[in-house]
Order: sequence, then structure tokens, then C-alpha cells
Amino acid sequence: MTKKEQLEQLIKRNNELHNIVIVGFKTKEELEAHKKNTEAESDEYYGNLPKIKKLKWELMTPEEQAQKIETIRKVLTKSSKMSQAEILELMQNTIKKEGGL
Repeated sequence: MTKKEQLEQLIKRNNELHNIVIVGFKTKEELEAHKKNTEAESDEYYGNLPKIKKLKWELMTPEEQAQKIETIRKVLTKSSKMSQAEILELMQNTIKKEGGL
């Protein structure tokens, strides 16, 4: 299975799981009961998110990756008190650790 097929499969599965995992409730007790009943689905859903992120990054061209890095750098520069060096280090560490942004 190619990376693109893996990505499509994970996205499709997470769309199915989203309707099970992400549900609103009126009381905390209902929410807690739902969490217990859907623990396996929730673990799968949240476990798939980093895989999806990594595959999307790997499937980007170097130009698309550079554009995403630049966009995030600009947003962080405007919305954060971090220095340019700290922002770039944060992004580099995130790419290394998580496989993408």
C-alpha cells in the first residue's frame, strides 16, 4: 500500500471515528459514560492523528513543505513573544519529533 493510500485510509477511518468520539452531552456524567464506552475508538482516533500528520508531510513536495514552514513562522512571529531563532528551533524539533508540521 502506498503512502497516499495509507493516508486516504486513515483519513476515512478517522472520519468514521469522529462521529463516535466527538459528541456533545448535556451533563458531565453522560460525557464520562460515553468516554468509557468508546475508549478503544477514542484511542484509535487520537492515535491516527500523528500518523495522518506525518504522511501528509511526507507526501508534500519540498516547495510545499517550505511554504508551510514559512506560513507557520509568520503566524508565530505575529502571535508569539518568541524570537525568530526560538520559532525556527521549535519548528525543526517538531519536524524531527513528529515527522512534520
